[in-house]
Amino acid sequence: MRRLILFANPVLAALCLAVLCLASGVTRGAEAVITAELRNGVFINTTPRAHFCSVFASGSFCWNTWSVNLPLSYYKSINLETTNEREMIYVRAPRVMTLQLTNQATHETAQATLRPQYISQRASHATHRVMSYAVAGVNGCQSLGAHYNGSDHTRHLWTIPAGACYSPPTAVAAVEQSYVSELGMTFFPEFPKPETLSPGLWEGVVTQRVGPGAEFDFGETYGNSADSITVRVQLTVKHDIRVDMPAAGTEVALVPPRGWYDYNNHKVVPERLFKDLPLRVWAGSTFSVYLECQYPNTPRCRIIAPVGGAVGSHAVEVDVTLSLPGPFTSSGQPVDHLVLQSRVANAKLITPSGTAANQPGTLHLNIGKAAVSRMLSYPGAQYRGNITVVFDANP
Repeated sequence: MRRLILFANPVLAALCLAVLCLASGVTRGAEAVITAELRNGVFINTTPRAHFCSVFASGSFCWNTWSVNLPLSYYKSINLETTNEREMIYVRAPRVMTLQLTNQATHETAQATLRPQYISQRASHATHRVMSYAVAGVNGCQSLGAHYNGSDHTRHLWTIPAGACYSPPTAVAAVEQSYVSELGMTFFPEFPKPETLSPGLWEGVVTQRVGPGAEFDFGETYGNSADSITVRVQLTVKHDIRVDMPAAGTEVALVPPRGWYDYNNHKVVPERLFKDLPLRVWAGSTFSVYLECQYPNTPRCRIIAPVGGAVGSHAVEVDVTLSLPGPFTSSGQPVDHLVLQSRVANAKLITPSGTAANQPGTLHLNIGKAAVSRMLSYPGAQYRGNITVVFDANP
């Protein structure tokens, strides 16, 4: 009885982190920053919440959406008896901000959008409040909860429809010089599907003007701290992969398909020695696979037996292939006995169609008949070697 032993120790590469930053930088220095991490194939918001979130409804308006401070401020001279809506506390915001992201290493491009949802401001007053509890406008302006009133200011939180919203003042015969600050908004981001983004830093910018008729329009103002807002998106992409293989870290014996009976009884050289190892894969984007060998004969791996005498040792090559049925392809072809090679330079790229979860596969280890015949020249020899299978989620 001859038993050939190969030690297989697959390494699983699994790491997920994405950082996303939006920066709004303008002529006079406004900037907004948003951060996110890619976890389990989903962008997770890690941005500090906008200031207004802690004021309205214990922050519940910000629980399931993204928010950001807009470091913009301005002044308004408000006649509290005015009927001119632009002289009131007034907001018109862009319905959508679209920008092109570029991978800074590969120069690939993708599109992202931000859709404003709610907006909040803090408007100061000396004697009389400059907002009433009512909000008016077109296309469904709404106030989310009551205005928050302080002794010298009022805050609002309004929806942002496709048009302007404004609040009629308190109809007192007076003029207030109001300082409007602490702007913030919530928005829905629409980022590219994670599986379509190659690893690395993606960056893009979009500039939104501030002023009458501009993307951000706050009515009749003066002393604006900025006249445009540049939104900069920085997205760092690292993907996930998980591979479960019961045989990982164990010794694996390669044997003939029919066992050793034919050779032991009839001296029939086996056609091959083999072992098929089941595995399961979770992946959301293109990953690479390659081998690391204890005894390399690039691009293949070998196992070696000490045989004594003048020869000293004898080595044979092991063919390692991978099958991943279902949603996986490599170079546009199904992953069926895909030949794996040693060294990262020889890595094979594998792409799932969408996010693949708990998909079955097989790692095939095989030694051909010619090599088996040579091995049988050394009865009793045990051939060993470590083969590491590397799955790299960020090739």
